[in-house]
Amino acid sequence: MKTNRHSSSFTRGVLPVFLALLSMVGCQQGSATESVSDGSWNAAFRVSAGNLTTTQMASATWVRVEASRSGGVVAFAEAAYDLGRVTLTIPNAGAVDITLTGYDNSTTRTVMWVGTAWIDNGGTNPVVALAAGPGLTPVSAPTFSPDSGSYTTAQTVTISSSTTGAEIYYTTDGSTPTSSSTKYTTSVSVGSTQTLKAIALKSGMTTSSVETRTYTIQPLATVSVTDPAGQTYKTVTIGSQTWMAENLNYAGANGTTGVCYGNSTDSCKKYGRLYTWSEVMQGSTSSRTSPSNVKGICPTGWHVPSDAEWTTLENYVDASGSTEGTKLKSTSGWSDTGNGTDAYGFRALPGGQVFIGTSDYAGYLGYWWTATENDAANAWRRGMNYTRTTVDRNYQNNAFGHALRCLED
Repeated sequence: MKTNRHSSSFTRGVLPVFLALLSMVGCQQGSATESVSDGSWNAAFRVSAGNLTTTQMASATWVRVEASRSGGVVAFAEAAYDLGRVTLTIPNAGAVDITLTGYDNSTTRTVMWVGTAWIDNGGTNPVVALAAGPGLTPVSAPTFSPDSGSYTTAQTVTISSSTTGAEIYYTTDGSTPTSSSTKYTTSVSVGSTQTLKAIALKSGMTTSSVETRTYTIQPLATVSVTDPAGQTYKTVTIGSQTWMAENLNYAGANGTTGVCYGNSTDSCKKYGRLYTWSEVMQGSTSSRTSPSNVKGICPTGWHVPSDAEWTTLENYVDASGSTEGTKLKSTSGWSDTGNGTDAYGFRALPGGQVFIGTSDYAGYLGYWWTATENDAANAWRRGMNYTRTTVDRNYQNNAFGHALRCLED
């Protein structure tokens, strides 16, 4: 597509730009960059039928004219088509690109045609003529799989557009992609924290919006926990908190604190131990603070998280409260279609619960104690369900056996 350029110096100050919807004139289609002198500039716009018929042009009853720079639209104005003109004020000095869009009306805003600007050097004043091109709609914006998020391992990202035949160009350094950027031909490997930006292009259509995705790679670390078994636990940092990425499996100094689901040592290896609330607290009183300052049964340097600290985790993962469960659940081990995405490496598993010797719900539900009591007989807990995408917050009788995730001091 040919680009015609015209650069002129205009007087200082703010001058209006008028869009005059005149008779159809033949002009060469292309794109334009106009040099704007310090402030704003004015010119008359002419509309050309380009590759569209006069009838197609007349189908629009509402128009929008935009001035853009690399960072996006800097000014726009809209008006009814039959008004004949709108006033557009372009801020600051520098180059701008001009586009014109015709809609069916101001409410439904169905795109009827799109004009791309170029500079007409004829006449005594510089004129930007808008040639309506064949692209009635923009190219569909690129989509990414997987989406933005925090991950514990390198990710292989695929980028696509639903527009058949569209070409995708992307960057990995945070810069805005153009047709001169890397062309997408195969999946992109993201091994460290990185921002991907992409656009989709197709001849005869308007370039898609720039889509941005950020991938945070946080490998799991390990911390050595001193207990009779010399067990180690993987950890993960989520926001400002560092959590155990596994349930605690410490049986206490006497080796009998807590129980295994179904009295199976294999269950303890998989899910950790299930503790009553008093076993978790080890004589400490309830805490609502953040941090809780309750070491409880946790190893040195770690503590039992309060109700408030669990809330901090949930809000960081999904402040809307709609998908935090899915993002915290492990990618396997949950019944039916209950697996999560484990977007943050928390690896929550459905370890079930125990009450008066009866084990229930392993594979379906997982429960974790907090350091916060509701009353003398009940304490707050968190739960995840194979059928839900959220994290449940409720209180339960202290005699129930639940899992525990310790939080670093």
